[in-house]
Amino acid sequence: MRKGTYRYRYFIGLLTLTGVSFSSCSDYLDAKPSDSMILPNGLEQLQALMDMNQWMNQSTILGLWQSDDYYLTDANWVNTYGEWKKQTYYWKSDVELYDMDAYNGDWGIAYRLVNYANTVLENIDGIARTPSNQDAWDNVKGTAHFQRARALFEVVSIWAKPYHAETAATDLGVPIRMGTDFNELSTRASLKEVYDQVLADLQEALLLLPDYAAHVMRPSKAATYGMLARVYLAMRDYPAARDVADKALALNRELMDYNLLDSTANYPLPAFNSEMLFYANPIASPSVMYLDTLLYISYDGDDMRKKLYFNKIDVFTIQFKGSYSNGPALFTGLATDELYLTRAECAARTNDVQAALTDLNHLLKTRWRTGTYSPFSSNDGQAVLDKILEERRKELVFRGTQWNDLRRLNEEGRNITLRRFLNGQEYTLPPGDLRWTLLLPQDVVEITGMEQNPR
Repeated sequence: MRKGTYRYRYFIGLLTLTGVSFSSCSDYLDAKPSDSMILPNGLEQLQALMDMNQWMNQSTILGLWQSDDYYLTDANWVNTYGEWKKQTYYWKSDVELYDMDAYNGDWGIAYRLVNYANTVLENIDGIARTPSNQDAWDNVKGTAHFQRARALFEVVSIWAKPYHAETAATDLGVPIRMGTDFNELSTRASLKEVYDQVLADLQEALLLLPDYAAHVMRPSKAATYGMLARVYLAMRDYPAARDVADKALALNRELMDYNLLDSTANYPLPAFNSEMLFYANPIASPSVMYLDTLLYISYDGDDMRKKLYFNKIDVFTIQFKGSYSNGPALFTGLATDELYLTRAECAARTNDVQAALTDLNHLLKTRWRTGTYSPFSSNDGQAVLDKILEERRKELVFRGTQWNDLRRLNEEGRNITLRRFLNGQEYTLPPGDLRWTLLLPQDVVEITGMEQNPR
């Protein structure tokens, strides 16, 4: 058996929990699972499993890694851990992913989360729902549906083609794991089946989760509407995305005034701030990921994001410091600023230009130096849409949304080509290229026999 095959088989399964002890996000939530736990079988234990933030609040990195928000120096690229990561950085077409750490890499991160959610869903119905525990019972089950949907959506955004309603029923998706039996072989569902499952899980979560969570490390109804907005946006169902973004903002419409933040601080953006709906972060090293210079230049001098988001070391070396984690960890969760931009974009696309401008200007007024912002105004729907997309990229830089945005925008004819310069050579990723969909880990293909993505 080749090195690593067992771990791949373990995650094809994906993950039995026998013999695993859990630790929870004890810094933020009260639930503390027992170190002696073998399998969770009570409501508190199931909640503790869902509160295990080192896994349940983790997200994938490959979309951000392949996007155009940043670049690596030649030296930083050489020092990057993992040959597969080095090769995916410049979109190598025939990359052999044998070296991918499926256990701790994106595939394993996502399907481990799916498996934990399935563990809860397999056990929760064996616990009686009573008047005394109904809120806790609903929260545990709703969280599992939310987390399974979030994980499947991240996987399908990396390892499957962009969504087209006309072809989704025949396009290859990713495995949908609905149980914890590792003897059940994984197969690729259609793209439509995956998105249908994601939407079904999120709709179920809406019925169960509270409007507001005890902490943003846990999902809520507001976060679920926010997640639905991301999914519908990727599907390019703009009326539906606008509707759920509106429902999320009806629950939380807060925006921070960036003028009240200290731009000289190492990390100016507060953690768990008033805009945040759900916290998630990937494993990343933003200290070596330098901002695209042209993107930095696009921020106006009176735009507070220029100083709050970035630390300019020299003319070509600009580091990101604007994470909503208030530290080096990147924030890829859900927040209201994203939803204002989603609602604005969808309004513009459905010819409601004034509503689009209202949301855009409301957001940007909180981002510019007091008294300097001139509201954007235009009767040209295309100009308004272009402006919203420009601000979406600037507001959500390093949030992990850019990869899906690029994929859907190219499907609409934006003709965006990505470029990397490495060791004196230029690499490109043009629109329509098969490399916009990553190859499945090769060991997964060999063990399961599932079809590999074409090259």
